[in-house]
Amino acid sequence: MRKNDDYYGRYNDDDRYGQRWNEIDYGGMRRTDVPVEILREHPDARIATTKDGMIVLVVSTLILLVFAAIFGFFVYLAETSRAETERIISCNVTVDGTVTKTWSETHRSRKTTRTNYYASYTYVYEDQMYSGKTSMRAGQLREDQTITVYVDPASPSKSRLFREENITAFLILIMLVPLVVIWIFMLRHFILCAQGRIVTYKYSYSTGSSKGSKTVWRKFR
Repeated sequence: MRKNDDYYGRYNDDDRYGQRWNEIDYGGMRRTDVPVEILREHPDARIATTKDGMIVLVVSTLILLVFAAIFGFFVYLAETSRAETERIISCNVTVDGTVTKTWSETHRSRKTTRTNYYASYTYVYEDQMYSGKTSMRAGQLREDQTITVYVDPASPSKSRLFREENITAFLILIMLVPLVVIWIFMLRHFILCAQGRIVTYKYSYSTGSSKGSKTVWRKFR
């Protein structure tokens, strides 16, 4: 074996074939600029292309747009409800009402548990009885409590007890900002691929009785 031979193929340090120090001929296929230490462990490693980066960027952009559309829909519903509440309260027509029932609903996921609290109530406007439902904080209302009800005189079945908080900025912060950050990361990934600074290869792993593989994207310079 010559001085510059490598376990994975011929490794030349001269200029006879126009090869640089980090160009390798492996199985008849050159992997220009792939670091030797990566090829030793992952013979399938190659430099990611602009096309590779574009695929990742397009997929992440589509995901961002889908989530942004869903997010926008929920913001629209929240703002519509808040505007309706402000409109009814601004009518400044109130009557006495009575809380008929309070309850809570608990929603569980893998990592979080969220409990929402609700109350139903009745009220009389112009000799006609109506009912309503509202969300509330824990313990804010109790059964048989007398309350002030804001009524829409043009449509007395519409009523409110409390103003609604403006949560648009909060929703943007917790939902949209992380998605934008992820998209910016994917844009950076695309730029690195276009610059030839990403190596990609398959990594095999096993966990207990299961085995699998995943694609690794590795910045190397």
